[in-house]
Amino acid sequence: MARLGKLVPSILTALAAIEGIAFAAPADWLLKSNYSQRVAKVAKVSNQKGIADLITIDTGTQSNLRIGALCTVSRQDQNIAQAVVVEADRDRSVALVLNGSQVQAGDAVYITPAN
Repeated sequence: MARLGKLVPSILTALAAIEGIAFAAPADWLLKSNYSQRVAKVAKVSNQKGIADLITIDTGTQSNLRIGALCTVSRQDQNIAQAVVVEADRDRSVALVLNGSQVQAGDAVYITPAN
């Protein structure tokens, strides 16, 4: 619960910025149109007792995944959820699931390209 308390400011900032979100410049492997490159994966799913679903992604700032990046989560070539990155370290990041179905460890994660 203490960890969620530390994430709340990041979550609120990310949610407030969604309309005018500044997308992170995606690394080539993060774009869904480029299947031949490495794909980020959901490493862990955390449900905060009905408050929020947070996912840990197996990459971070080393791959240009930044706070505020809007991501699409896919399973078997079907988009199943959208998430926004609320915490990013060098080797991992945490994203808040905004909508969609149950995300599972192993699901693919792509940066959603800006329109």
